[in-house]
Amino acid sequence: MAAPPLARPPLPRAPLRPAPSVRLAPRGRLRATAASGGGAAGSVLRTCKNCKQQYDPTANHPSACRYHTAHFGVLEDLRRQIAEPFFMEVITLMSWSIWTAQNNFIFKNEAFSIQGTKNAFIKEFALVIQRAKKKYFPNIVQWLQSQA
Repeated sequence: MAAPPLARPPLPRAPLRPAPSVRLAPRGRLRATAASGGGAAGSVLRTCKNCKQQYDPTANHPSACRYHTAHFGVLEDLRRQIAEPFFMEVITLMSWSIWTAQNNFIFKNEAFSIQGTKNAFIKEFALVIQRAKKKYFPNIVQWLQSQA
């Protein structure tokens, strides 16, 4: 005869909280507002659509808010440097190669080398050719040979 299942007590519920009485402005794109005490240049502060803080886009830095759109300029810079239609594959696979090299250093106690990471990237990127569009194939092969 099977034993009856054990009864579990119900999970405690958190008390209900009243809704906040503060109303936020509707979400929209970044809104420019005049800077208080701005210099002669008339700098313009912007409001981040995610954290609702004001910031100066000309003096923006990585330790500010991670949501500020000024941080996304890095991808545009990389796109201009690579200057190929498959630039996102390059960025993704290079990030993956760095990640795996870091994990091998931490977990497998392997020595880290830039050349080893670059070789891993080239090996992985050679697999991209298998699924590349035919019109990009010559550019990929040429770019890959120039990196070796």
